[in-house]
Amino acid sequence: MVSLRNPSRFALSLMGFVDVCALVPSYLGFILPDARPLLHLAVLRIFRVMRVFRLLRLARFVDAGAALSDNIQSNKRRIAVFLVALFTMILVIGCAMYLIEGDRHDFSNIPISLYWTVVTMTTVGYGDISPQTIVGRMLATVVMFVGYGIIACPLVLNQAGSQDILTEVIECPRCFRRLHQEDANFCRVCGTALRQPRAKSIKARRDRRLRLAKLRLPIPDDGLPLSTTSTTRSNVRLLSEELNSTRTSRSSM
Repeated sequence: MVSLRNPSRFALSLMGFVDVCALVPSYLGFILPDARPLLHLAVLRIFRVMRVFRLLRLARFVDAGAALSDNIQSNKRRIAVFLVALFTMILVIGCAMYLIEGDRHDFSNIPISLYWTVVTMTTVGYGDISPQTIVGRMLATVVMFVGYGIIACPLVLNQAGSQDILTEVIECPRCFRRLHQEDANFCRVCGTALRQPRAKSIKARRDRRLRLAKLRLPIPDDGLPLSTTSTTRSNVRLLSEELNSTRTSRSSM
């Protein structure tokens, strides 16, 4: 407690109470001979393992943890649809296997059939239960291939979520809130002007260069095309000024 910035606050906290309960019985057992039974209370030290959960607070400061959280947040509906479809498929296949095999073999009830479906679909294959009929074995083969496809589904969701993050997620430089809309200019919480993500700024610069390339003609000394109308020349001048201002703002940052 000497090294703490605020010792009184820690002493009155839950972790401080746990430390006192864990340490006092040990010291009393050594100081007072009649207090030996209190040594059994030293098992309370196990609660000090709760300090490990403090590391979870650092997850929001780690880029990998933030990216994973954003990916899950942006794919909530897709994950929900995937899980509902998965549980529905397990239920249908388990009931079908129970009807095919029946009580003659190891599929004595629907829960056991569901257990077999999960084991087969996850490609674990314990082998304690196996179909004996031809139709059951054909269904088991189909379930195995379906299991490989289900394993690949999270990869597809991750790829889709990463693409959404690159094009839609904008982080506020003040309150660090995310998941703003792609066309948002101000934070939805604190109202601070938002910075465009790198992918969006690169796309904007590429679009400007493409527009300039469409109007590109032989350039004289004044920097404007020779055979263009006044309207086209003014558009080129405006686009050039916009591009130069963007470069100036980036260099100042």
